[in-house]
Amino acid sequence: VFGARAVEDIRQLRIGIVGCGGTGSAVASLLTRIGVSRFALIDADRVDETSLNRLHFSTRADAIGRRFKVDVVGDAIAAIGLARSDDGTTFAKVASPVFAPARGATAPGVARLPDGRFRMLYGSGGAIYEAASDDGLTWVEVGADPVLGPSVPITDLPVGAKQPFDTLGVSDPCLLPRVTPSGRLQFRVLYTGTAASEAGPPDTAIGFAARYGDSGPLVRNPLPILSLNKHEAAPALFEWYEGDQPNDVAPTNRSLLYVQIDQKLPGSSTIYPAIAGAVAPVLVTLDTPASFPDAP
Repeated sequence: VFGARAVEDIRQLRIGIVGCGGTGSAVASLLTRIGVSRFALIDADRVDETSLNRLHFSTRADAIGRRFKVDVVGDAIAAIGLARSDDGTTFAKVASPVFAPARGATAPGVARLPDGRFRMLYGSGGAIYEAASDDGLTWVEVGADPVLGPSVPITDLPVGAKQPFDTLGVSDPCLLPRVTPSGRLQFRVLYTGTAASEAGPPDTAIGFAARYGDSGPLVRNPLPILSLNKHEAAPALFEWYEGDQPNDVAPTNRSLLYVQIDQKLPGSSTIYPAIAGAVAPVLVTLDTPASFPDAP
């Protein structure tokens, strides 16, 4: 049993692992379980079908997508951290992770429910899981199964039809709970869906899923809500209302959706990540964005 001093010493370590295959992925998993949280993972290899019987945490979706082994292992040993602020501009990081499940956790989407409790959705291994908290600091898993997994590929696909947009994995949940006009608690979730492409890296699109009540699996919309063929990912939504209350029977609802996309420099083949915006309903018009300022 480690004492408090040893636990702190372990937490301060940064350990390098060269090779993230069968041995390296196992070592990373065991070190995470004794409290190591900072790693340098080194491996240029990608996952393929021959990796699956020895590479810890890997799935067939990782092999189809030819993911880097360091990404698979890194996602699996990741934990959710917290930074706090009194003014929204200056943040201080909490020393230890607030949530570190054995399966790993990435890209959390957190919301406060009407009764004051907190709920988190997070990605792990190509699926979305759920955790709950009373104070936003101490989290527990909600069930052992994911609330949303990849779509099942269609075996007898009609000619000209496409597979679902999220057969390889789902991630980046953006959680949007609300109480409907009839008084029902509804969880709405935007997420990144990943599918194999005919050539090149996997395709992504933004999906939507929902449920009524504060527990249980999510039900997905079979079609993406945003698909630009620009590897859109990591959705974030801002909503506002022009009624007296968000739950008015007929409020005027406006939504702005922000996503990460691949953007090309004009006249160049260089691709860089950028943030794109979309607005709903479609009849809403926005002013032309101003030039990006040189300073805040």
